[in-house]
Amino acid sequence: MLSLESSIAIDVKTPIEVWSNKLVDYSLLKVFGCPTYYHVIEGKLEPRADKGFFMDYEDGVKGF
Repeated sequence: MLSLESSIAIDVKTPIEVWSNKLVDYSLLKVFGCPTYYHVIEGKLEPRADKGFFMDYEDGVKGF
């Protein structure tokens, strides 16, 4: 378990906040099991998205 004491040296910020000098935007993270839409390519006149449920991030994707 990570304790709060381990981040005191960087003023209780995440490493990405220290590295980029910007606040992290967590609004793009999704809750597992929430309704979502995914992109489909079926033709020029067909719908371009289908509804599904968010289950997991794809391997190699960094959280979004």
